[in-house]
Amino acid sequence: MNRAHLDAIRAVLAPLGYPVHFVEAPTTNLADGTRQVPVPPYLVIWSSLGALSGAALDDARRDIDDTFGVTYVAGTPEAALVVGQRVRDVLTPLGFGDLSVPGRRAWVRHEDSRPIQVDRDVVARDLNRHPAYGVELFRLISTPA
Repeated sequence: MNRAHLDAIRAVLAPLGYPVHFVEAPTTNLADGTRQVPVPPYLVIWSSLGALSGAALDDARRDIDDTFGVTYVAGTPEAALVVGQRVRDVLTPLGFGDLSVPGRRAWVRHEDSRPIQVDRDVVARDLNRHPAYGVELFRLISTPA
């Protein structure tokens, strides 16, 4: 995935109103050794650069086939269920979804979900509790327009 695709995914997620981070959310180390994360809900997108194919010297003319994840964080496991479903619904409303990437034809397909868990290694700021999180996995396909 490149910056244009990341920006397109962020644009699709923006109407949800959740802060979106890339790779990690900012943390604060507290005096007692606890790591504190932002107030949920928020999203974290993570990805590789993706597999490129074709003989072009310029990435803009190459096909991209990549898997990316959206980790969603909420204050409770029940709230995480809601946030995760909203993420899936906006990115892949019909099991797939289009992305607006200049000069490209790009789309996303839902691939898998990971179980919701409580992160006992961190505390959510202002909630004084361990947040819950889950992961949705997607496949990104992008070809030159």
